Amino acid sequence: MKKKEYLILLGLLAFVVIIIMWRISFVYGAEICPQCEEGQVFGQVTKAATCTETGIKTWTCSERCGYTYEEEIPATGHTWKYETNADGGTHKHICTVCGETDIASESCENFYGEWIKDAYVHYKTCSRCGGFGHSGEHKDTNNDGKCDICSYSGMPVVTPTPTPAPTHTHSWKYETNTDGGTHKHICTGCGETDIASESCENFYGEWIKDAYVHYKTCSRCGGFGHSGEHKDTNNDGKCDICSYSGMSVETPAPTHTHDWAYVDSQSGTHEKICRICQESSTENCYGGTIQFDTEEHFKICEGCGERYEEGEHKDTNGDGNCDVCGYIMNCAHTWIYGKSNNPSAHIKVCQNCNIYFMEPHEDKNNDAKCDKCGETVQTNPTPTPTSTSTSTSPTPTKTSGGGGGGGGGGGVITPLPTANNYKRGDANVSGSVTITDLILIKKHLVDAKKLEGQGLNNADVNQNGNVDITDLLLCKQYLVGISTSYTW
Repeated sequence: MKKKEYLILLGLLAFVVIIIMWRISFVYGAEICPQCEEGQVFGQVTKAATCTETGIKTWTCSERCGYTYEEEIPATGHTWKYETNADGGTHKHICTVCGETDIASESCENFYGEWIKDAYVHYKTCSRCGGFGHSGEHKDTNNDGKCDICSYSGMPVVTPTPTPAPTHTHSWKYETNTDGGTHKHICTGCGETDIASESCENFYGEWIKDAYVHYKTCSRCGGFGHSGEHKDTNNDGKCDICSYSGMSVETPAPTHTHDWAYVDSQSGTHEKICRICQESSTENCYGGTIQFDTEEHFKICEGCGERYEEGEHKDTNGDGNCDVCGYIMNCAHTWIYGKSNNPSAHIKVCQNCNIYFMEPHEDKNNDAKCDKCGETVQTNPTPTPTSTSTSTSPTPTKTSGGGGGGGGGGGVITPLPTANNYKRGDANVSGSVTITDLILIKKHLVDAKKLEGQGLNNADVNQNGNVDITDLLLCKQYLVGISTSYTW
């Protein structure tokens, strides 16, 4: 190699080295070391700056003393731009470096410009994000050649097809509509209507009526209206709606005040029947004050006269008196007897505790006087024999046993049809038939308290020889005023 060529090559190499060193000094910012003032320091970014945070650049003297120091790199700041959101009607303000937004959603509406339009569509664009809005095809509903929205004026105008002249003269008539209360005005030739629905109400005439119904007819279409059966709620013989006067007047049922008879009593209730209309009902016994005898205390119902709320005497506090009625339970009774209004009984009164009650007369020695009170008592005379036989007629007798129960009858009776003291139905021999007799007969039938003597004979109302349910019913009919074939 020639010397000249060598020198040129060496010069080029030196130039390349100088360029490389210059470039390194430019990139790394080579400067003279402030410590040794001989070597060069080279800078290197050790922490990059961001949009909001500062960075760090480290300088090192790598040739001589190794001295290092740091330099702060300023934050770069956001690089903002507007981007359209996914909904197409709003946009956001976003940094293109870090993605931070200071406006997440802002309507494009206030930033739309003028209409952009062509022969088919129109739209607007947002001046910030460039998004599209209000896009759509042209519409011309009023056929004026302009879009109703953007006023694009290149739309074709449609020429309407003229309505052909009618080919016939209408033949009008009124027809009733299906609802029955309106009619229409229709051409019988072509079916055209100039009145589709008109009320018949203003065209109804007078009432049309017969013995059963009424209605009206429309003077235009002939349809029926206001039809229905006659009604007479005030019972004046005229229809309340059409005034038809041929209706029958109902005579109201007579009213009355019930005249109650009490015919039964059991377990604190009794049955009552009106003597006038035979209406019946069952109600609880009522009224009365607490009364007592030596066995129990009770009340007497003000309706049926029977006992109710019965109970045995009890002395729980040991004072010798019944806790309920005050009856002196440990009294050694000393009885005296007085006259009562009942010819078959006397009043029995204790001189010590003043308890009193009614007790039937007793005549064990058959002297026609009560053995206790001394009052004259009724006796049953021996009946006149009905047989023509020469044999002596047996003395009639009564028994209280046998045949108890509600339907089986009480004691068997040998009838005494000629007895002067026979009183039909008077079971307590008081001289009259009352609710008390009815109760006694019922108790006899259920074996609660058997009748004896004259009371048993009187209880056989139909005098068939037995006291049974028939006698009870006959007595009940008499008390409520229902006539029977018997003389009472």
